[in-house]
Amino acid sequence: MALPASVNNTDLLTLQNVTKAYGVGPKKNIAICEVNLNIRPGEFVGLLGPPGAASRPCCGSLPD
Repeated sequence: MALPASVNNTDLLTLQNVTKAYGVGPKKNIAICEVNLNIRPGEFVGLLGPPGAASRPCCGSLPD
């Protein structure tokens, strides 16, 4: 599918080295470690993985 001429190829969303951790010290659990993601106009994105694979923390890290 081609993008309309009015839409350029700049990123709608860029994540660089995103890390999400819970807890502190020795009880610290890293849910997401150094994730990089670029989403451009017209792209569809889905997060897939088994239960406990940190898809909810990743979505919660995105801006509204």
